[in-house]
Amino acid sequence: MPYYLIEVYLPRASAHEAGSAGRRLRAAIDAFDGEDDEIRFVRTMLLPEDETCFLVIDASSRADVQRLCKRAGLSSIRVVSAIEDPSGAEIVLDLDDEASDGDCPPTSTLR
Repeated sequence: MPYYLIEVYLPRASAHEAGSAGRRLRAAIDAFDGEDDEIRFVRTMLLPEDETCFLVIDASSRADVQRLCKRAGLSSIRVVSAIEDPSGAEIVLDLDDEASDGDCPPTSTLR
């Protein structure tokens, strides 16, 4: 499944507020149990100087992530496709991939 990055604006954010957003998101994921779509919480990152919290989700579609955010009561969000490479290999994107339906990240290969 593709990764999605949820960007949440948290004015004068603290680690507690970011943790609260993560807990609400995980509770909303638990509520998805029994539904067709599988969603997995990956991690939370807080950028306090930018008043931004990033939540990484593994899900089948952007629509599922947006529905999840609504259930979690997260507002002032932006959801974008993300590619994670923990190995440190080079990621090469094919931005002209005609097969992309706009809901999935462009084709990528690792080198």
